[in-house]
Amino acid sequence: MVDLIIFSKDRAFQLYTALETINKHMSGINNIFVQFSYSNDKFHQGYKNLVNKTSCKNITFVDETEHGFHTTLLSLVAHEIKTDNIALEVDDSIYFRDIDLAKCSNSLDSNDKVGRYLYAGDYKIYGDVFKEVSSEGYALVDRTKRYTPDVINTCLTYAFNVSSAIHKAEDLKELLLSMKINNPIELEHKGAESHIFHKYDETMIHTTEVFKQIHLNNFMKRYEEVEDVEVLNNYFLENEAIDTDSIDIESMEMDMRWFNGEDIGRFPIFPWEIPPRYHLDIINNRIKI
Repeated sequence: MVDLIIFSKDRAFQLYTALETINKHMSGINNIFVQFSYSNDKFHQGYKNLVNKTSCKNITFVDETEHGFHTTLLSLVAHEIKTDNIALEVDDSIYFRDIDLAKCSNSLDSNDKVGRYLYAGDYKIYGDVFKEVSSEGYALVDRTKRYTPDVINTCLTYAFNVSSAIHKAEDLKELLLSMKINNPIELEHKGAESHIFHKYDETMIHTTEVFKQIHLNNFMKRYEEVEDVEVLNNYFLENEAIDTDSIDIESMEMDMRWFNGEDIGRFPIFPWEIPPRYHLDIINNRIKI
């Protein structure tokens, strides 16, 4: 079994869908901890509404406002996490196919050269570059090699993720004890740069695509938003959420411009991200909950 931490800020609307699909498609989870924060009282009310609508007994909601991101996360990892490995996730992920995190965690434990089990996206986009494609459901990446083009090299040699990845809990704890970290994006950047995670020569990547991310809004403003975060939160305060039964997430064509070499400016659209052309249809497919 694996404990799971989900990070969220101002996104009760998206988090509801993430939890709904995680509950439907994920197994092998011990406990789920949702570490959340909010910019104002309306966003706080969105999370209160979410807590009231969550029936799963193994979910604990942790408000980081009083003690901050770093102290809250360190306390969770040091005192609440009961499993040797820990899965990390963010609030804008939608799962559409089953995955057993316990099995993934066992695979991670089977090879002491591996520091990360990544279950994001479709592994086939990287081409025939893997050291091994196992019958156990993962492909093995040699992180000591250099891959081309550079964008694939970045993905395959990356050391740490805060989304759709399993890491060793002791490594995350060591990172948090070694430096101050203020938010999930900083956590990923500092983790990816740290010797704590670079010491591992290999990565495991899941060979079945199980989820896609939908960045309906974010502070990076990489593209024009269909609805801003305040509007989406208001939908949730009106007890409306995405109707996942009426949209076919799996069939949505992924935007591969980053991998095809087109310079789209700022931060690239990831190959596991639902592109903006689908956002309006997804948001408009809402139901009362």
